[in-house]
Amino acid sequence: MSVFKKTYDSSEYFLYQRGKIITEIPWKRPTYSKVKEFLLEIQNTSDIMKDYDLYLLGGVLWDFNTTWDVDINLIGNPTSYLVLEDHMHYMYDVAFNKYNLLIDVNWVNTKREDIIYTPNYIFSNDNEFLSIGYIKKQIGNEFKELNLNDMPNYTLCGDYLVKGNWKYTPFRESFIEKIKNNPNPITKITFPVKEFLENDEEYFLKNTNRPQYL
Repeated sequence: MSVFKKTYDSSEYFLYQRGKIITEIPWKRPTYSKVKEFLLEIQNTSDIMKDYDLYLLGGVLWDFNTTWDVDINLIGNPTSYLVLEDHMHYMYDVAFNKYNLLIDVNWVNTKREDIIYTPNYIFSNDNEFLSIGYIKKQIGNEFKELNLNDMPNYTLCGDYLVKGNWKYTPFRESFIEKIKNNPNPITKITFPVKEFLENDEEYFLKNTNRPQYL
C-alpha cells in the first residue's frame, strides 16, 4: 500500500509536506465548524479572498464523515506566480499546523459547472490549473514523494508552483458513480466560499449533495 493511502498509526512518526510547508500533526476529518474557522482566518489575516474567488469542492459537498480533505479552488487573475505560491503556502500552513485540516488548493482558469447527468453525458475536464507540485508523506520509516515538476505535461512556475491541465487526468470512477447515483438531478460541483461564510450549517447542508435534504 502506498504511504499516501496508508492510515496513520499513533504509535508511529508522522510527517506531511506540501511545497515548503511541513507538519508533524496528523490531520482529522473535516467538520463544518473547523472548515468555517479556517476560512474565516484566511479571510481575516490575508488578501487571498480579495485577490481570488474561492470555491469548495470534492467530498465536503457530499459528507464530512467520509472524506479526509477539503478541496479548494481559487479563481482570478494571478498577477504574480510568486504571490500566488505564497498564498497557497500560507493556506497550507494554517490548515495543517493550526486546524489539523488536510486541504488541497488549486488555482483554476474557469469555474467548474454543476452537472445535470443524463445517460449520454460525457465527462470531460479541460481546466488549466496551478498547484503546489511537491508532496511528501512519511509514516514511521516509510515515506513517499511526489514531484509533479518531474512529470510530463507540467511546467514549473515558481519554487514549487506547477502549471498543468486536468485533461490529462481522467475522472475517478468513484466520482462518476456518485454523479450517476445522485438522486438529485443536479450535482453541485463547487460551492462559493463567500456563500459558505455568509450562511449557517443548515443552509450549506441543504444546498450541497446530501440526499437526506432532498
